[in-house]
Amino acid sequence: MKKLLLLIFTLNILHASGQIDIADHHKSLALYESALNEMQQGHYEPAIGKLIQAINLDSMQRSYYINLYEACLASENYMQVISYLQKATRIFQEDDELFYYMGNIFQKTDNTDQAIICYDSAIVYSKINGEDYPIVYAYYLNRGNCLMKKKKFKMATADYNEAIRLNDSDGASYTNRGIALYQQGKKEDACADWEKAVTFGQSVASQYINKYCNNK
Repeated sequence: MKKLLLLIFTLNILHASGQIDIADHHKSLALYESALNEMQQGHYEPAIGKLIQAINLDSMQRSYYINLYEACLASENYMQVISYLQKATRIFQEDDELFYYMGNIFQKTDNTDQAIICYDSAIVYSKINGEDYPIVYAYYLNRGNCLMKKKKFKMATADYNEAIRLNDSDGASYTNRGIALYQQGKKEDACADWEKAVTFGQSVASQYINKYCNNK
């Protein structure tokens, strides 16, 4: 399970349309802090309810949406977060991380085409905001995975190349690039990728080597 992002709260009490009632702002903060406590204890469903209440009181706090995503991901309550992430991307425009998270949710719900659209946006905005953020490689990795589902192996390979460029120690990128290469008839390159993946702890890559590479 991905480690929860318990983000530091940043004060921001202005809506685009006007000023938030300070009492509502403080109520939302109390709910948010309570939700973080629930998440630390593994109580994700109560945390989800409190985060939604917090957003309804003060929709301008980015950390509310990110922790709602984390809680919904941990509890596999995917559908509940989609509309809130869509709202977040309208408020925090050109936020590559939020588009990435929304893509992940669409991928979890087997909406591959919509996931690709979200990853496209995440990648575009990452080039504006900077690719030095540690998870940017995963934008390409996950879009590549979606392209693999659509049997677009050459395009998937290009995305895995980018993922490896940004993070050359991610075993999943080598494993999946190996699959894409094998599907294109590039067996030697695929086997080399799977051997590399094994060095990064990808046990499934060993299975591919035994099945497809040891009978050369």
